Amino acid sequence: MVAGKCSKCDTFISYVNIGTITGKVNGKDTWNCISYSCPSCNTILNIQIDPVALKGDTIEGVIKRLNR
Repeated sequence: MVAGKCSKCDTFISYVNIGTITGKVNGKDTWNCISYSCPSCNTILNIQIDPVALKGDTIEGVIKRLNR
């Protein structure tokens, strides 16, 4: 496995800390997101929409529409 380096502290990263965070679109619509941060300095390396939460929200939305 090739380890990357943190862009802030230059530590080689063999794992990341994963956390939850809320993303907003124009300050209104919210999305469940996950963040990946450096275990040494806690700098956020990446944030993305949480695919598990997105799947659950999609299924819930479809069920609501079908039950109308």
